[in-house]
Amino acid sequence: VNASSKDYELFRTSPSFDLETIGPVSIGNEITMLEMIEKSSTQSLERFPGDLATDHKMLKANRWANKAQMHCLRVRANEKEVLHWYRNLARKGLQVLKQSWEGVRRSNIGRLKDIREASIASYILTITPLLTDPNVNH
Repeated sequence: VNASSKDYELFRTSPSFDLETIGPVSIGNEITMLEMIEKSSTQSLERFPGDLATDHKMLKANRWANKAQMHCLRVRANEKEVLHWYRNLARKGLQVLKQSWEGVRRSNIGRLKDIREASIASYILTITPLLTDPNVNH
């Protein structure tokens, strides 16, 4: 998204380009990507009738006209859970990446409480060492 002309040239001229020659991941690219994930997840969730909590209540009540209805509701609830997870990933990532440069580098994300947040912490711990200081010309 925020690639330099040098990056585009690598894609254009070499069918087997060397991934190592592409510059480090940038904060700008990550923010743009996370904003796109948040927006698309939210838009997709808005297309569903009702919210996830309602689906969970219906599943817990366990009253169905037939098994097909039950399976459809399970699939819908699972799709909503995935979209919620990605939206949460984007929001947490944006919280970290929109801090000052020093804040990004020092983010204390090891204290996230549940397993879903542990995978978000893993993303942030993986991406922050790859980011370049926006205050330094590379």
